[in-house]
Amino acid sequence: MKEREEREGKKARGRKRGIIASLGAVGIAAAALLGFFAHQRSLYGMVKPKQALCERVGVTHADGKYHLTQEPFLLEGAKALEELGTKVIKLWFTRSARELYSFASDWGEDPANLVELAQSPYYDEVFRMPFSTYILEAYEFEGKTETCWTDGLTPEESRTVEQQFYDLACYFYEAFSGTGKTFVLQNWEGDNALGSYALQQEDGQLSPEGQTAFDGMAAWINARQAGVTRARKEHPDAGVVVANAFEVNMIDVLRDRENYEGRVLAVDAVVPQTRCDLYSLSCWGTKETGLETVIADKLQYYQEKAPSSELFGSQNLMLGEFGSPEMLHKTKTVYDDESSEKQKECVRLQLECALKEGVRYAVYWELYCNELRVPSKEGSGELRNEDCSGYWLIRPDGSRTAAYAYLQELLAQPQ
Repeated sequence: MKEREEREGKKARGRKRGIIASLGAVGIAAAALLGFFAHQRSLYGMVKPKQALCERVGVTHADGKYHLTQEPFLLEGAKALEELGTKVIKLWFTRSARELYSFASDWGEDPANLVELAQSPYYDEVFRMPFSTYILEAYEFEGKTETCWTDGLTPEESRTVEQQFYDLACYFYEAFSGTGKTFVLQNWEGDNALGSYALQQEDGQLSPEGQTAFDGMAAWINARQAGVTRARKEHPDAGVVVANAFEVNMIDVLRDRENYEGRVLAVDAVVPQTRCDLYSLSCWGTKETGLETVIADKLQYYQEKAPSSELFGSQNLMLGEFGSPEMLHKTKTVYDDESSEKQKECVRLQLECALKEGVRYAVYWELYCNELRVPSKEGSGELRNEDCSGYWLIRPDGSRTAAYAYLQELLAQPQ
């Protein structure tokens, strides 16, 4: 992703992303998911839905502001998620990886492209761990150059994007042949990436520059998909799945309408121009208890807009980000059992709602908090719990949240 997009995305996130419930609550969540898929038939050529919750419910590890061991940070987080019990891990996969996973790490020379990044020792070790699905926020690059689609995508740029995703998909098919692993390659929060280009003029239409940006995004996403599809056709018996996903983060539903007034949304203006394997929703308008059912409204609207895919049919939605910062639930100066339980309950309700809608994946934000309440502590790696906003499963002092215990129990549920 372009550096500008990364800055805008971080700025737009003044929000970041905990769960323990009783055994009954865990059972409800398991039944919701398993019950939905129990009656699904596998169609020829399509990927069967996985049944176990540990293969559908995942966690993000990216840009955490602290570390707890002296292992390279990418590996530290991956091992913590393996211990949690999930088989689904979400990672950032860009040329800025060395900055997002910097603690106790020596990345060596900068990779020249996505394939070299995949072959780098830290990523290679994670890819060989016993996860079944890797959801990667992947952005093509050549050296220090990344694609700018906001001014439209030229034929040459389109070929470059397609080739990089083709090369990466081929690498995954060949390097992990027969493992049964799934690699999902996605963008991050398309609406945030569009930024001010999405603002309507007085006549309700996009500006010429805005229309160019929307068309450029659609062409960029389609080029990524073309590369993945071409590689897939050349590796029909690889025993690996590589999928392309497009993520949006704004969907206009009745209870959320005022947030998007005056904007054209990617779900309406980009999604119908694409033919992606998967469509992801990053959902942050539901991080307070009582708003969780808005997730269902958004997913149902999204399903109407998202074209079916050859790989997953019409069952091709995922919840790419959800959660709730413990800071929202804190009534004292410190985080305590009460705030942890309230956070867990909020996230549990969101997760159960998403599972009932039949999403292929639901990914919690995140393992270690990436948002500081005390900006001056940035880069220290040594923080108090109260220095962070509380998008976490494990706190700076090493304590596990109620959310951690809930997820660990949920993920242990059998098929």
